[in-house]
Amino acid sequence: ASVGVTVWLEGEHDLSTAPELAQVCERAIAAGGGGDVVVDLGGATFLDASTVAVLERVRVGLSHHARALVLRAPSPPARKVLQVCGLGPLVATPVVADYSKAP
Repeated sequence: ASVGVTVWLEGEHDLSTAPELAQVCERAIAAGGGGDVVVDLGGATFLDASTVAVLERVRVGLSHHARALVLRAPSPPARKVLQVCGLGPLVATPVVADYSKAP
């Protein structure tokens, strides 16, 4: 699958930033030209359940159109949240550890 758009997350992401993240992801999906949406988590210092919920909604929405959500280069705090929340198995696309392996 081809990459359509990349979204970079930096800093803390919680309930107060979830609506903006959802809007950015919706625009990325619309602008992606049918490709996958990559969310680069390298700069994310904190994620909470509301952020995970947005990512899961994006994954589900993309899957209805044979597209995927790819989580790239999660920072250590982001990786921990993804593991605790079980998002890796739910996403069903690669959680890439570093840029050298990214699509």
